[in-house]
Amino acid sequence: MRLLGVELLRLRSRAAIVLLLIAGLASTALFAWAAYSSAQPMTEAQLEEAERQWELAQEDWEEHGPEQVEQCEEAEATESELAGEQLDFGCDEMAPEREWYLWEPPPFDEFVASALQSGQMIMLLVALMVGVTFVAAEFSSGSIGTWLTFEPRRLPVFGSKVAATALTGLGFGLLWGALFLGANAGGYALAGSEVMLEATQLHMVLRVGATAMAVAVAGAALAFLVRHTAAALGVAIGYLIAVDLIALTMMVPGGQRWTVTNNVTAWTTGRPASYYEEICTVEAGGTMCDYVERTVSMTQGGIVTLAVVLVVTVLALVTFRRRDI
Repeated sequence: MRLLGVELLRLRSRAAIVLLLIAGLASTALFAWAAYSSAQPMTEAQLEEAERQWELAQEDWEEHGPEQVEQCEEAEATESELAGEQLDFGCDEMAPEREWYLWEPPPFDEFVASALQSGQMIMLLVALMVGVTFVAAEFSSGSIGTWLTFEPRRLPVFGSKVAATALTGLGFGLLWGALFLGANAGGYALAGSEVMLEATQLHMVLRVGATAMAVAVAGAALAFLVRHTAAALGVAIGYLIAVDLIALTMMVPGGQRWTVTNNVTAWTTGRPASYYEEICTVEAGGTMCDYVERTVSMTQGGIVTLAVVLVVTVLALVTFRRRDI
């Protein structure tokens, strides 16, 4: 506990980390404007225009609808014969419907989950940089060698630094998640849309805190491995590009199921993360390909995220204990 207290004081004394945390928390204000814009109901002029377009669509359908359905059914029959199976072009669902021309703000819980899917990148980047900067600075300045003369046992040194990073990441994540939720709720309320805070949103804040803690620990572990801030960030970004974006997404069949991006998103949002997989079959008419939607569950997302952090942390510990400073 003594070492942990010292590391927390050292972390707090680093101006770069404090400014980084403040900037990360301040970024949540941007989501209030996005929520306000998305929660705006249709104006009277927009409603009138939508009704006019709906009436025009009805008139056009009454005049040309039967002809369009007939053409659709002919195309459906032709393609079904070529494919050797019955296809469904949705010819009986072509008639225009009024709700196609009207727009309503999405329910608050759906909007928050969607906003978090894109907004979490700010939180993850800050958490990663906190872990990387805190540890890498020790190696760059040479203070880690001095520290080991006072505490030569490397396991407690490693554990105290990782624990301090984890607590900082957890605190940042919980506060960021609470501010993010509050900003979205405020934007929705100002726009006049209904805001329903449920247990799912509170659970989301807890998962954001856990994710920030995990990413901060991973950042600290990467810094122990490569001992340089730029190198650690380069490894993290390079992995996302080379493995997540290229190898698993473009080269390995079904690989998107195991990307860090999809798994972290599923865990943080608490909703299945969707991706599309190309499925091709060879038939009499040739090779037929279609895109099938797949999902990554929240449970899998949490397990995979934890596994990645544990692997990196164990490698960092082994390296730190065996390698010269």
